[in-house]
Amino acid sequence: GELFATEARRRGLAGVVIDGFCRDVHGLRELGFPVYARGTIPASGTTVSRAPLRVPVRFGGVDVTPGDLVFGDDDGLVIAPAAQVEAALELAETIASKERAMLAAMARGEALHDQTNFAEHVEALDAGRTSSLGFTIDG
Repeated sequence: GELFATEARRRGLAGVVIDGFCRDVHGLRELGFPVYARGTIPASGTTVSRAPLRVPVRFGGVDVTPGDLVFGDDDGLVIAPAAQVEAALELAETIASKERAMLAAMARGEALHDQTNFAEHVEALDAGRTSSLGFTIDG
């Protein structure tokens, strides 16, 4: 909740990820401290045991190793080793550039479908062929 988040911030943490539930959501929002949890609960947690520190864990079906990078936003979390993050950055930047170009085209009145392979994609799926929806616009 709010007390532990305030202490986490005081200790220099950028946010908290909980493979469980949290409370004091209103206070957490006002604090502006990112907390990612499976949901909320009005009851407080327990302190009957202590988990080991700096050991690999399994979190939401994902193996997390000390040193992995964690990124979070309103859409959720990405957890990955630093090397994988570095390797994915170029592709992520390309996708973001294309999406910006597509949004600009849509602001000018161009339809989203006209910026993708939508017609070919649907035709392939209807014919029973494997297909992926893709962008046709350059970013």
